[in-house]
Amino acid sequence: ITADSHSSLSALRRLEYLNVDWCSGIPSALSQLTTLQFLRICRPRRKMADATMAALTAALPQLQQLTTLLGLHLPMHMARPPATLAQLSMLQQLAWGRNGKVEETAAAAAALPPGPWLSSLRQLAARPSLVENSLAALTAAQELSYLGLSPSTEEYDSKGVARIIEWAASGLQRVDIDIDYGDEQSVPLPVAQAAVRVQRIRAD
Repeated sequence: ITADSHSSLSALRRLEYLNVDWCSGIPSALSQLTTLQFLRICRPRRKMADATMAALTAALPQLQQLTTLLGLHLPMHMARPPATLAQLSMLQQLAWGRNGKVEETAAAAAALPPGPWLSSLRQLAARPSLVENSLAALTAAQELSYLGLSPSTEEYDSKGVARIIEWAASGLQRVDIDIDYGDEQSVPLPVAQAAVRVQRIRAD
């Protein structure tokens, strides 16, 4: 989508799927696309991160048909998900992740907003820090069945993954966890130990 074509989107009254990739910003007409069910935002321009986040935050309350929101390869300024996620009532699939190593200060600030919107969430893919910071809120996600994690091998990430594994095992519903270490050949010790503990609990 180019800047010249942004204005024409408002004419697509029944648009259900929108993929915004390598774009300079969110289309200004996004809030008018009220039939949208799938929205993917990938690699937004870093210099436009604040404007992109502001536009998305403003538009989400209007997108009540949205069931899938994917925020991929996001710049640091977008590490924290928009608070207006809490106004979505049908969201089932959420991915929210950024490029590169996450600074601990940014990781500490990022969390999912609590609220009834979590009751419909079935799949979540995010950095371990974001999931770990959201564990209290995620107790409301009774339909959650899948967690996708893309951790680094840093100690704070490894300990976070271990806590998430044990949290998932303690819940009433079964949550499958997919951990992607990319090209790394070994699993950090805290993660392996947590997985063993969970296996023993389930065996008992």
